[in-house]
Amino acid sequence: MPDGILFPSITAVLQYYGLKMPTVNRALKSGKPLSKGKMQGYSFSYGGVDQTPTFTDITMINAKIPNAWLTSATV
Repeated sequence: MPDGILFPSITAVLQYYGLKMPTVNRALKSGKPLSKGKMQGYSFSYGGVDQTPTFTDITMINAKIPNAWLTSATV
C-alpha cells in the first residue's frame, strides 16, 4: 500500500478505503496492485502472524473510521 498502514483486519481495510470485499480479495490473491478505480496502484498483502499494527497505524485508522475505537489492546 502506498500509505503503508498495517490494518488489524480486512474489515478495517474495507471501511478505511470504502472498498468492496471482492476487490480486496482479488488484490490479496493476485498480489498485484489494483489496476482500476480510485485505489489504482494500491496493493494489499497479508501482514503475517508476527505483525502488529503500530500506534501510528491505529491512530490513522481511528481518525478515518468513526467509532473504530481501536487500541493496541484490541489488535
